[in-house]
Amino acid sequence: MKLLTGKDLPAEGRDRLLVVAIDLIYADGFGAVDAARVCAESGMTSAQFEEHFGGIEDLFEQAVRLHDAWEREAWLRCVEEIAPGDPRGQLLAVFNFMEDVFRNPNYKGCLFITAAGAFSDRDHPVHKACREHKRETRRWIAEMARAAGVVYPDWFADEYMAIFEGALILEQVHQHDDAVRVTRPMIERLLATHLDET
Repeated sequence: MKLLTGKDLPAEGRDRLLVVAIDLIYADGFGAVDAARVCAESGMTSAQFEEHFGGIEDLFEQAVRLHDAWEREAWLRCVEEIAPGDPRGQLLAVFNFMEDVFRNPNYKGCLFITAAGAFSDRDHPVHKACREHKRETRRWIAEMARAAGVVYPDWFADEYMAIFEGALILEQVHQHDDAVRVTRPMIERLLATHLDET
């Protein structure tokens, strides 16, 4: 089974169900995925599914959380590779990596934006998992800003995230092929403005 995520398919158990579910969700959306399909595609039984998950929405929540862990690790690794030990450079490198992500032929948009829209009730566990992902991303940006010498890192992080999320929407909804080319200069100007305040 060739996965859109590029991940290896676990041999068995909970992780196999989760990885297959993420791949199906990413390919076809939440509405096209149910427990029967996940079991069929993973080669596991409904009894095995029920052993690990309380239902399809429990699976969805755990799938979003696993994807969060994958994505966080990838972003951290890549920005460090692009700009090792340079927090200002890493704030820019986020957009370099974003451009690589957008160019991947398997990319179908931000899973967290898609999931938050599919489960719009703010108290729903899937929506909460998406919110936690976005808040953690903002916290990471604020940490890099602080390390770069930005005087007001939380204010900076809010502005940065507005541009970051805007780039995702430009690509995902507007299908704007130059989303990073449009938004990266905005990040450069934002950095210059905040660092000039020092």
